[in-house]
Amino acid sequence: MKSGGGLMSFSSLEEGIDKMASNLKRNYIDKGLTTIEQIQKKYAPVGAANDPNGLNKNWINGVNKYYKMFSGG
Repeated sequence: MKSGGGLMSFSSLEEGIDKMASNLKRNYIDKGLTTIEQIQKKYAPVGAANDPNGLNKNWINGVNKYYKMFSGG
């Protein structure tokens, strides 16, 4: 994760996961963005100015791969 001062660091893996989950809930789920596709449009939109190599187009497939792996699907 990034903050205004750059990359954040955490004292443990658990703390990092907790902070990322909190960020996901606050900035996406609480705003009604509950699917991978909805989150992608805000987090990694295709054609974004900060994506000069067009890698955001691969974001949904990459996230779906890990989602299936972690959910046993």
